[in-house]
Amino acid sequence: MLRIKNNCTTIGLLKPGMIIRYHDEDLKIIKLLERKLTSKGLICKYKVNGGNGILSAHSGLRVNVLTERHINKDHRTWYM
Repeated sequence: MLRIKNNCTTIGLLKPGMIIRYHDEDLKIIKLLERKLTSKGLICKYKVNGGNGILSAHSGLRVNVLTERHINKDHRTWYM
């Protein structure tokens, strides 16, 4: 049985090479396409392998990271 260690982070802190689980799909982040500040907050758009090819979400949304290669364990997330 394969056991995967899950870590949580926010959409705004994703980096290329990370594999995340978003709505029961495994998506690999390729690159950041756009970060836009709107009246509702920061919106991030990423190009991904899987899904429809683009992940667009509010930057404070939490997702599960399936690989630990690019995770900075000393980084803390602050919410306003």
